[in-house]
Amino acid sequence: VTGIVLEKLTLILGRVCANPQNPVFNHFLFEALAALVQFVCKANPAAVTEFENRLFPPFQQVLAQEVTELTPYVFQIMAQMLELGPGAPSQGYLSLFQALLHPALWDNRGNAPVLVRLIEAYFRKGASQVVNPTRIEGLLGVFQKLIASGSTEEYAFRLLISLVEFLP
Repeated sequence: VTGIVLEKLTLILGRVCANPQNPVFNHFLFEALAALVQFVCKANPAAVTEFENRLFPPFQQVLAQEVTELTPYVFQIMAQMLELGPGAPSQGYLSLFQALLHPALWDNRGNAPVLVRLIEAYFRKGASQVVNPTRIEGLLGVFQKLIASGSTEEYAFRLLISLVEFLP
């Protein structure tokens, strides 16, 4: 049943990527995906791989096409899958990490909470794989960007605390 529901939701997500006109529908679509990930993967962490295989292609489409209405949802579900998955981040996650430090992503204030959550998940699952001197500089740049605004300073401190906590 999970496979059928996931397949249908993924098809709908593909259509929404092409035309994200209805924000309420988009919200509930991603809520349904998040609930499915949570309930299935919490009971069976091995199922995360299937979810990643099915969701990464449409998620990559959202990110490549810069569908700003959907990017916070994508990052939220990616963080959720990374948190629920067994073991270290897969190569798909690792290849994305550097792009998460790009300043333009942080310009959208709606991205800040979910991006910080995603980076925290990277640190919990594989800090030694994602933290190196070059990336520390990028992470500190993100911290500086977030601390400059009162509406995102909370996330700046969450990022800094995670960096210090998980620094290899």
